[in-house]
Amino acid sequence: TEEERQLVHLRQRPRGVERVIGAGLEAPDSSLAVEEVRSTFGLDEDPYIVCLGRIDPGKGMVELADFFRKYSESSPGNLHLVFVGSAVHPLAPHPSIVLTDFVDNPTKWALLRGASVLVQPSYFESFSLSLAEGWQVGVPALVQRRCKVLSGQANRSGGGLQFGTYSEFAEALSLLLEDPKLCRHMGESGRSYVKRYEWETLAIQFEELLNDSIVSWQNRLHALGGRAQP
Repeated sequence: TEEERQLVHLRQRPRGVERVIGAGLEAPDSSLAVEEVRSTFGLDEDPYIVCLGRIDPGKGMVELADFFRKYSESSPGNLHLVFVGSAVHPLAPHPSIVLTDFVDNPTKWALLRGASVLVQPSYFESFSLSLAEGWQVGVPALVQRRCKVLSGQANRSGGGLQFGTYSEFAEALSLLLEDPKLCRHMGESGRSYVKRYEWETLAIQFEELLNDSIVSWQNRLHALGGRAQP
């Protein structure tokens, strides 16, 4: 991402040809119906928000669980929070928090397709594959403002809102849940944005980068009189 490029420049000051390309995304798996995973995890017809990744304090999962408990108390309803990933840190049980543990690929994609919102609460994140996967299936995002990469991706895509405090979390989540039109718009904006990460597009950019690097090196050799320098 652009934010990672800025960090590399700050710490390493690289020279030469560069380009921000991104990570390649596989096509979503649609082999499992959303209704099946709803039944498996006791969600029935209830709305739910989803968070992908290991349950780890450093990834903001514990704070997200705390925020959701508080939100549930002040906004009674049947909304669930579904954590999809291995639990490396225990969470206090809550009737509206579902822990799936590690799941296979079809189950992950079905849970994503059925979600109202994808939450990415990590403080320290790079590209964020889970965020991009949510956008692949048109799910709007709610991301951690304190992470520059997540904030930048949300700003560039128009595919999500941001939070840093509980008040921001509650306000943004309520806005998304109560405005289906906004949800669809942000989901589709995210879907359009991540098309740049399809492998066919990335392969072209990698080839262009290699060609530009060859030209740059040839120009450097020419400037040095054709003598290779260490």
